[in-house]
Amino acid sequence: MARYPIDVSRDAYQGSSNTRRIKAMRHNEIASILENHINTIVASSTQSHHQFTYAVLAAKLNLYLEDVRDVLFDQDCGHNGFSVIKD
Repeated sequence: MARYPIDVSRDAYQGSSNTRRIKAMRHNEIASILENHINTIVASSTQSHHQFTYAVLAAKLNLYLEDVRDVLFDQDCGHNGFSVIKD
């Protein structure tokens, strides 16, 4: 389980490939959106345990499910989502 506040990993690509750089920028943009959204939800709640599914996050934020899954999979390695614990 991930612990609050979550820190979604970014793509640190700095090479010369424009295609790869654009892909990294898009990944980082989605990571920032998701990180802010999830941390805001957890911070404003009194519950200590939260479950998020990739499909619900994608629908709420108008993102592609595959993009959300690719960005967040390393948070908890869940196939459909992940949990966050607030201490």
